[in-house]
Amino acid sequence: MTLLWCVVLVLTVVSSLNLLLVLALARRVRTGAAPPVAAAASLLPPLGHRVGAFHETGPRDTPVTELDLAEDTLVAFLSPACDPCVEAAETLLARRDDLPARTLAFVLGSDDDPRAVGFADRLGAVARPAFVAVGGTAAAAFGGVREYPTVLRVVGGEVVAASHEVDASVLRTSDASSGSHPARR
Repeated sequence: MTLLWCVVLVLTVVSSLNLLLVLALARRVRTGAAPPVAAAASLLPPLGHRVGAFHETGPRDTPVTELDLAEDTLVAFLSPACDPCVEAAETLLARRDDLPARTLAFVLGSDDDPRAVGFADRLGAVARPAFVAVGGTAAAAFGGVREYPTVLRVVGGEVVAASHEVDASVLRTSDASSGSHPARR
């Protein structure tokens, strides 16, 4: 009989804990709270990162290196196979008057890929394009670009703004011109 009471007691405790967990889960679902996850902004290179050395090749085998960075440069990492990247490229083309004097466009692909070549040629109207591979030297030099599109504002060799779209935080603004750090988006 003592064994039966012990079994009943253990089952009661386990059932009570299960009920508490179910109620906590129901409360979380009802309030819409999700478990904490890393924000998309954390996939952007860190602000304040000093750009390192890199060497990529543009159309017609033109080299693009860290020496191509001007005092104020917009840098875009784009893929022709990515719809948000195509939208970002269209925004760059449409807002050419808002771009700094130097813009670099790193296009995911190679000069053997007609889609990448066409994309780079279009961007050539507003930027100096270069082809990159995933995890290439440019991605590492700019603080570990891991997601496309990534648009950066680099002033004096330092990342001062980062976004996944072409917006005011990375375009020519009075904040970027004065050297203060625009908001991260």
